[in-house]
Amino acid sequence: MERQKICRKMYNNTMHTFEIRTATETELPLIEHIFNKKKPGLHRVRFKRQQRNEVLYIFAWMDTKPIGHVLIKWNGNEDAKSPHIEECPDLEDLFVLEIYRKQGLGTKLLLYAEDLIKEKGYQKVGLGVGIENIYAHKLYAHLGFKDGGFKSYTIGDTYTNLLGEKVSWEETCTYLIKDLS
Repeated sequence: MERQKICRKMYNNTMHTFEIRTATETELPLIEHIFNKKKPGLHRVRFKRQQRNEVLYIFAWMDTKPIGHVLIKWNGNEDAKSPHIEECPDLEDLFVLEIYRKQGLGTKLLLYAEDLIKEKGYQKVGLGVGIENIYAHKLYAHLGFKDGGFKSYTIGDTYTNLLGEKVSWEETCTYLIKDLS
């Protein structure tokens, strides 16, 4: 298991332990219960990829509950429609449960991921962000991400949700890069 970061913070007038680390296989049912509202099996697939050292799936925990996550793809962006930069890991799916947003957890997840990427000797990191996602753009700019100079691109997917319904989504993105050196 990768190292972990632990901090204590007040939330709703109660002191809680916040931890940032990868998950164990025994925690997958809880993760899937909390985050698998849309795309069944996604977290199990990511965990299997982590076991093959293709990705690192990092979670923010409050006490024993997962409340956010980010995925590091060591070989960069894998979507054929988006930019792929050599020697540039890609961050994907930064997410914090809505009730815990605007408390710095997204920032902590990103900075933790950046530390792990630097430890592996990489000099930069990239990520795609929806053009209309103003809050994410502000966060990434604040943390030093800059436009990578690529044309915008559209990504999307179709999957079957937990109710058996076919769901399609599409998003136009821009690719941002941060120099870690």
